[in-house]
Amino acid sequence: MGRRQDTKKREAPKASSKKKDATGGYGKTERLSADALGFQIRTGPDAPSKTGASMDIEVSEIVVFAGKQELLYNATLRLAQGHKYGLIGRNGVGKSTLLRAMAERDGRVPIPQHFMIMHVEQEIKGDDTAVLQSVLQADQEREWLLKVEQELLEKEDDGSGQEPKVGGVGLMEVYERLEELGNDDAEARAAVILAGLGFSGEDQQRPTREFSGGWRMRIALAQSLFVQPDLLLLDEPTNHLDVHAVTWLEEFLKTWEKTVVVVSHDRCFLNNTTSNTVFLHRKRLWYYGGNYETLFPSSSKGKSEPCKFLVLVVRSVLLARRLLQVANLKQFIQRFGQGHKKMAKQASLRPWAYCPLMTRIGRVQALCYTLLLLLAAVTLKELPGLGPGTLRRGEMSRAPRLLRIRPVLALTSVAAAPLVVRRFDRSFARCENRAEQSLDQFLKSSKAQQWIELNSDKSQSCLVNTDSVDWIETAAGGVRRKMIERLGGEVARATTVVNFQPNASFPAHVHRGGEEFLVLQGDWYDDWATQPAYTYVRNYIGSKHTPRIGPKGCTILVKLCQMSEQHKEPDHSQWDISESNTNWRVCSSISGRRLLNVFESPLEEVHFERWQPNQSGDVDIPETGEEVFVIEGSFADELGEHRTWSWSRNAGDKQRLKRTSGPQGCLLYVKSRHLRSPEVDIAAMQTPASS
Repeated sequence: MGRRQDTKKREAPKASSKKKDATGGYGKTERLSADALGFQIRTGPDAPSKTGASMDIEVSEIVVFAGKQELLYNATLRLAQGHKYGLIGRNGVGKSTLLRAMAERDGRVPIPQHFMIMHVEQEIKGDDTAVLQSVLQADQEREWLLKVEQELLEKEDDGSGQEPKVGGVGLMEVYERLEELGNDDAEARAAVILAGLGFSGEDQQRPTREFSGGWRMRIALAQSLFVQPDLLLLDEPTNHLDVHAVTWLEEFLKTWEKTVVVVSHDRCFLNNTTSNTVFLHRKRLWYYGGNYETLFPSSSKGKSEPCKFLVLVVRSVLLARRLLQVANLKQFIQRFGQGHKKMAKQASLRPWAYCPLMTRIGRVQALCYTLLLLLAAVTLKELPGLGPGTLRRGEMSRAPRLLRIRPVLALTSVAAAPLVVRRFDRSFARCENRAEQSLDQFLKSSKAQQWIELNSDKSQSCLVNTDSVDWIETAAGGVRRKMIERLGGEVARATTVVNFQPNASFPAHVHRGGEEFLVLQGDWYDDWATQPAYTYVRNYIGSKHTPRIGPKGCTILVKLCQMSEQHKEPDHSQWDISESNTNWRVCSSISGRRLLNVFESPLEEVHFERWQPNQSGDVDIPETGEEVFVIEGSFADELGEHRTWSWSRNAGDKQRLKRTSGPQGCLLYVKSRHLRSPEVDIAAMQTPASS
């Protein structure tokens, strides 16, 4: 009897504890924290504030281990809001481990707390919950608010006149937060997602335990898409999807406005869904603009995968040898250029060897090393059924004769390399003049239409003084240009200084990616108006004009394909930035500095600055960086001397720079916010069009 009483006494606290856990603390009036609730709060006063907080991610000095193996060391994770990244790399380098470290928030990858992260890696556990209901329950905050609403509606008024609260939350706050979470159409959104992933209306009402692991993996994917996190991490999402579900997921992610990181071996899926590529190599993260196809072109030109690998190896070898020989030449010139008469004469002749040297190395050794690598591949790896490590000790005597002498073949090939190089060097020496094609001829050739990347990495700061850049004649007569920044092929995101001959005219064309330009000299005419010097012009995506040049010619700074369809603008806008504009205002923080604001949107901001001669001051740089073009005069800062018509990009790594204007002062074009803002898809525009 006494034993039963002791049992009841021990069971009573357990029962009360279960009751408290079941209610989740609803009876309390104080507000519950995210740790007490068990989920990340996205709405209400307790949610991490996103006001003024950047939705871009940049985490440096990342170190990740898998057991005792170091997978990442001193790596930097850099994700821009709304961009979709394909994370690629060899098997076993740590791609999935990196996604797991980002999702677990255990300190290895410290992502800010205001980010909601969902990681699709494992299938859900099967139980009696219907498929549709399991997707709805994935939004834990919504489910908790619905339970609080139900308890508040059942709660009787105590007559105190105070609003009843559960967990510190009143009924009005519940309704506001449910509206913010999209509760009215939640069930419809979940049903659409499930239908796209292959679940019929009948399947959506079946218990999850009736489905196989592959289908439960689809449910896990549907849960993440339904919650709409700020950062979505997908690890091999197409492994359990059929063709129709993959196609639907591709189209769904194209309209997804949040940041996505995808790890997948499906190259077609990466090409159709990602806009940037992150390459995990040698424990670092390397960033490239464009999808997988942009970084590793397909074999449409007839190159097999082994051949492309060999070409990559050859290029690496040639680059190393080229840099070494050029360094030796420079060292010889520096050492003997002012010394003994005979040695000085040899040193004076060495600079003329630079260009032929490049031609010889590039043409001769490319052929030689390619042949040697192919021979090594055939003799060492490509024999049928016999790869590296196939033979065991004692089996060499039974191996084919060619296999037994394959080390001899490889060593002979390497020993013969110098003889082959000298032989081909004499043969190709006669072709050096033809090989050294000038840059303007190259740009007129068909090769000029290939993809060009020049100062295109918007995460890197750089300075280009155009007075040291040669004018390049274009295929269009009477037009020459100085390329500053370029990313693309026939159609490109570009920043260029362009000079037009007097009285030139051009056919009508459409701005497929938008255009903005600044008239530096002369007069520009088109359908909209006359734009004299010191006129800033914006022609939005899809606009059209027929330009003509004035009798004195014209020089402009033009920026192409750097606008976004996410923010609509008028087809044409222009501003006068000359001294006659009455909107110039004095800057109170720096003496001798005046500002003229001309354009501002959520994606970019453009203003002009005029500095008096020999003025100095600390300039605040936006966190998202800025671009500066010197219209007239000059100035200096930590990047160097910015002369007239120079262009610079500050990627935002320094929040304050000291600028000092030159003896004639300076007039600056300054653009910000755009370096991390979305732009038109350059890769999708590489088709013939009247642009």
